[in-house]
Amino acid sequence: AAEWKESQLRANASCEGPLGRIPKGWRIEVDPLNGAEMYVHVKTGRQQSEHPSITKIKRKLRQRMVVAQRQLNQRLGQIAAFCLRLKAGQTRKLTALEKEKWVI
Repeated sequence: AAEWKESQLRANASCEGPLGRIPKGWRIEVDPLNGAEMYVHVKTGRQQSEHPSITKIKRKLRQRMVVAQRQLNQRLGQIAAFCLRLKAGQTRKLTALEKEKWVI
């Protein structure tokens, strides 16, 4: 057990994981039974098998996807409204400002 604790301290001193440096506030623990690395958030004690940087990137991507989905839904609503007007024969020449809105 003492050897295992010592190896933990050495691993955490370098703060290196398979994906490079781990962010501040995290440490690496290695399971002595299977050698699997676990990332532990020092303040909360939360453990995860995924490198903290990957978790952060995934969170940012999910946020960007939500924004992109909102924009897409808005654009689809505009297209649907335009198609309804077109079908009803309520078309007119687009103003310059309206044309800018349709530029992708």
